[in-house]
Amino acid sequence: MNTTLFTRLTIIAALFMLINACSTDSASSVQEEGLIDSPLTESFKFNHETNTTVLSSRVIKRNESFGAKIKSGSTFIQDTAGVVVESQMLPPNHPGIGEVITDDVLSATHITKRDNKYYVTYHSNEAGNLEGGVQILTVNGDREFSIAEEATSNLFEWNHAYSQRNTIWIAGNANRGAALFGIPTNDDGSINTIDTATVYNLHGRTANATHKIGGVTYVSIGSTNANTVLSDGRGQAGVYALQTRNIANSVTAPKIAAYSNLKYLAEHDGDLIALRYDNSNNAQLIRFSGNPNNFNNLDLSVTTTYQINVAIAPTDGKNTMFIRGNIAYIAAGTNGLISYDISGAGSLVDQIDFNGNNKYGNQELGSSVNAVWGDNQNLYISAGSAFVIIPIDDNGNILKEDAIRIPLSHLVGDFNNDGVTNVDDITASKASVNHAYRINANSNVARVLVAIGRAGVVYLNIDLRD
Repeated sequence: MNTTLFTRLTIIAALFMLINACSTDSASSVQEEGLIDSPLTESFKFNHETNTTVLSSRVIKRNESFGAKIKSGSTFIQDTAGVVVESQMLPPNHPGIGEVITDDVLSATHITKRDNKYYVTYHSNEAGNLEGGVQILTVNGDREFSIAEEATSNLFEWNHAYSQRNTIWIAGNANRGAALFGIPTNDDGSINTIDTATVYNLHGRTANATHKIGGVTYVSIGSTNANTVLSDGRGQAGVYALQTRNIANSVTAPKIAAYSNLKYLAEHDGDLIALRYDNSNNAQLIRFSGNPNNFNNLDLSVTTTYQINVAIAPTDGKNTMFIRGNIAYIAAGTNGLISYDISGAGSLVDQIDFNGNNKYGNQELGSSVNAVWGDNQNLYISAGSAFVIIPIDDNGNILKEDAIRIPLSHLVGDFNNDGVTNVDDITASKASVNHAYRINANSNVARVLVAIGRAGVVYLNIDLRD
């Protein structure tokens, strides 16, 4: 990419008064000696690219069938129109701002939608590297998409996102630790480069997910850095509640419910549901029901805990969840897919092992279940480098005999500086499916954007008919 399109990120400090945050735990929130208490919010500038020639060079139009669609129950193999476009965010040695990070390709992480635009977030998988990006995709018919524009940074990495009117909010990491980032957008969803963006410093180790209910934006912080608990409680691992309408210029400290090992956030009947794992690595859901849509009246101590005696293993995956009706579907790694009824006292409904102990039609569905998403008809599941679709019935039961496995390991590849793919220098483990977004509904052909880590983004057309 042309280096003249980039400028060094400038952090413009904006100091604010801090007030004490609420916490439902007795964990220390004392200022550590020698630690500088940084401001809640700062503004930052980011790189912005709208050069369609440069962006289109990172899109490969395949327009070909990727091979077999394997249906587990009836053991049939059917050729189907599959991957039609493959996209890579940035090639190795890309001319970023500041130091150039070598041998590093950003990993496609999460997809969210606003109007007719799809926002894909990216983060670096290299330890110690803070790089990230947001790509705006537009879908052109049923056979291709295009990259409209993108924002990048080599000081921040960006994970889970949601789009609010005039802002893309992204949970991620900064040099101080966990943070929530706000990138301004125009009314049409394009990136607004007139205003600076906002970073809301939270200081835990990693911001895994964000979710908005009413006037409150929530962020899950997975763990805590040593000696980084600030005087207002920031630095604790836990669920952070931020006042959404004032988030970009906030002088109000977040409210914090201190929990370790937090993963994902979702909503059920107006309550916030947080996924975590306990000291035995068993999955646990926490329901927050104390006015979760109103920051001023929010009470994070009003909770219900659902203990699930199935371990999340390993614990360093995405481990997302999807809730439909009263059923929470949880990605439990090598322990497969969990479905759990969160009505009443809660109860385990089903567990599907994806790692070979349960095979349907002599075909493994995939390896460790990294993440799960869904709609009213299907669950969309990350199973290593395979993408799996499993129908669910009206009661939320998993119809595992009708599971469809889409192998994507053949998409493993990398980009050299000339933009040409090179399949020899990257392993299949770096092409793990991270997220998917179905862009059509109530059709026999599913059109799905899939974020596949360092293999980029692909657009699938999948025939769901027998």
